[in-house]
Amino acid sequence: WTSASAPPLGRGRGRATALGRAPRRTAAVASALPALRGGGSLLGLAHAVSPAVLATSAAAVAELVISVGIGFAVVQSGLIDQSAIAALAKIVYNVFVPIFLFTSVLRTVTTYGLSAGMLALPLVGMAQIFIGLAVSSLALRIAGITLTSPKSRRLIICSSFGNSGVLPLLLVEALFRAPYPDASVMPRAASYISFYLLGWSPVFWSVGSSILTGGGEEGGSKWSQAARKIISPPIVGALSGLCAALLVPRALLQARPVACVLTCLSSFARAYPATALLVLAGSLAGGAPSRSRSTGLLRAIV
Repeated sequence: WTSASAPPLGRGRGRATALGRAPRRTAAVASALPALRGGGSLLGLAHAVSPAVLATSAAAVAELVISVGIGFAVVQSGLIDQSAIAALAKIVYNVFVPIFLFTSVLRTVTTYGLSAGMLALPLVGMAQIFIGLAVSSLALRIAGITLTSPKSRRLIICSSFGNSGVLPLLLVEALFRAPYPDASVMPRAASYISFYLLGWSPVFWSVGSSILTGGGEEGGSKWSQAARKIISPPIVGALSGLCAALLVPRALLQARPVACVLTCLSSFARAYPATALLVLAGSLAGGAPSRSRSTGLLRAIV
């Protein structure tokens, strides 16, 4: 479960395929580099773009747009109402996201080990968020717009926190699934996304939630509210996967009873992209959220 399905990259033949073994893609990148280094014209760069790569990228984006459109149509037609979307968002947040992060992080560390690049991904996620917070807040101040209004808070959230879970996963699947020559690229890309979320999720559910709700929620003291935001189910899932990978012996993870449990958890993890996409489409179909639905908007962004 931990190593057979995803051989490490960077060894011999696997490294070549991970960098894009398909001749058309390699030639396109090589021919585009001189134009970029020499400040070539946009027309010259356009000629260097491979039609195959462009078609693959367009197909990946088209799949994403169509998937969101289907979910939007399902909600708009009344087959699923907003109460069902809210219940599904709670299931995604409390069940599917933690299990996905647990299995992805566990598989990554046990298969590839911990590298400096992986450890840097959470820090990169946090840095991007705080840069977005600073730029968006500064822009609002320059424009003379108050930072405390609901629309300003939503603008800051959307400028700082991208959808770093379901959308990248869908694009990765569209780009690197079979017949892509190297089968190890897609699971490793999903694992990199999971490590990025290790830094992104704590800031999202603490700082992001405070910004969107105006800094306060009903029920409990400020300390208990902060604890609930930081020690959220996604964070518990990700940290549990990291601890299990570092502390549990490999032989125990590969034992039949434990491997059976991990396989079952992986089945739940595969439900995350589709259900999260439906929640995202439902939030778009439902219009702008009120203050009482702020937590629902946060879950929709995930």
